[in-house]
Amino acid sequence: MSSHVAFEGSLREHPVGSVAAGLPAADEIIQLTLILRRRSAAPEPDSLDRHLSHQELAQLHGADPDDIQAVKAFAAQHGFPIASVSTAARSIQISGRLADLAEAFGAEVELRQLGEKIVRTRRGYLHVPALLRGRILAILGFDQRPAARTYHTF
Repeated sequence: MSSHVAFEGSLREHPVGSVAAGLPAADEIIQLTLILRRRSAAPEPDSLDRHLSHQELAQLHGADPDDIQAVKAFAAQHGFPIASVSTAARSIQISGRLADLAEAFGAEVELRQLGEKIVRTRRGYLHVPALLRGRILAILGFDQRPAARTYHTF
C-alpha cells in the first residue's frame, strides 16, 4: 500500500453509541460507486443564453475520459468488474469481494449494532493509488449506516 495515499475527506468513525458485532463476510459481493471530478466547472443555469442538452452538459462538464480510463485501469489491475460508467453523472461502479475491495482501498470495515440494526461501517481513512489522487471525489458503498432519517410523522 506504499503507492497509496490517504483519500482526503474520507476519515470516518464508527457511529456514536454503536457496539461491535463482528466482521462482515469477506466473500460478500459489494458494489462501490466512485464519483469523479468534473472536466470543467458547470455553469450557473441563469448565466447561459440557452439550455444545454444532457449530451452537451456531459461533453463539457462530465467526467474527463482520462480519469475514467485511470479508474478502469485500476479496476482491471485488481480484477474488479465495472458495473457501469456514466460520464454525465461522473460515476463508475465497480464490484468485487468485500475483502478485496477493502484491501485495495485500505478500508477498515466491521459490523456494528446500531439500535436494533446491524450495519456495516468503516473507520479511518480510505486510501487510493497516487495516480487516482485528485481524480476521485468520493468512494461510496463500504458503509451502510443510515445517511438520513425522516422526522415526518403520520
